[in-house]
Amino acid sequence: MVTILHLTPADYQISTWSGGQTTQLFLSPKEGSYPDRTFDFRLSTATVEVEKSDFTDLTGYHRILMPLTSSITLTHQGKEVVLKPFQSYFFDGGDPVSSQGTCQDFNLIYKPSYQGHMSAISPQESVTSQSRYQLIYALCPLTLEWKKGQLYSLQTHELLLIEQASPLQEMTITFSPLQSGKQPIAIWTALR
Repeated sequence: MVTILHLTPADYQISTWSGGQTTQLFLSPKEGSYPDRTFDFRLSTATVEVEKSDFTDLTGYHRILMPLTSSITLTHQGKEVVLKPFQSYFFDGGDPVSSQGTCQDFNLIYKPSYQGHMSAISPQESVTSQSRYQLIYALCPLTLEWKKGQLYSLQTHELLLIEQASPLQEMTITFSPLQSGKQPIAIWTALR
């Protein structure tokens, strides 16, 4: 069985952090709490408005981070990592990480009992996955198709959550923008 949840910006929770603003797109379970660290996974976007910032300690979780607007430089485990827009980076939430540069980014924070994935989707790209959760964040108006003739439309900044109950089936989703261009059209995130 597949459950679909369509969220719009009116459903998101916005708060501030030491380096800017964060928008929580989705938290599981919904009665969980990010400040209390009583959640399984959290998907969010954030603005990094200060040139140098230290990441919040999220011991007990894994993280995947992706800048959306400009490059940032992370300092992690004594190394500098330059992340270009739409390039994802995985790290342990308990590791000390600092960043240089301002941007808007996309974040997935999740318990180690999951396997997390995140990638930017190009026009007409397809993704095949057997994940329990797939979350699609639209960067522009687009249409998704995952069964012959089963179409779903998203507007810019809307989120679609597809949750599968066991047994997990392999699902292929094709992404089609409603306008032309070569820029990524969505961020696809999955948890198994």
